[in-house]
Amino acid sequence: MPDDKTRHWLTAICAAWVLAFMASFLAQGRSARNDFGPLSERLELWMGWQGIAGILAFAIWGLGRQWPKGSSMRKITAAPLVLAGLMAFTIVVILT
Repeated sequence: MPDDKTRHWLTAICAAWVLAFMASFLAQGRSARNDFGPLSERLELWMGWQGIAGILAFAIWGLGRQWPKGSSMRKITAAPLVLAGLMAFTIVVILT
């Protein structure tokens, strides 16, 4: 069972992941227009925030591996990584 320090880190990183994930959708309305068109700016902004959320998802998954196998905490900490994988798969399917 992990100590309190690990739990605090997990809580902080989960909060940062939620903020980055939400920012990828909410920041699009506040984006400035550029010469390449509004879609490219919004796509760059979305992919940037999703990249940050993806890195944080790996950190959450890594910290979650410290809990015993089969525990609900270990399963829950895999959710952000699964969500990132599903979105990456969806993008690949759409582009091909």
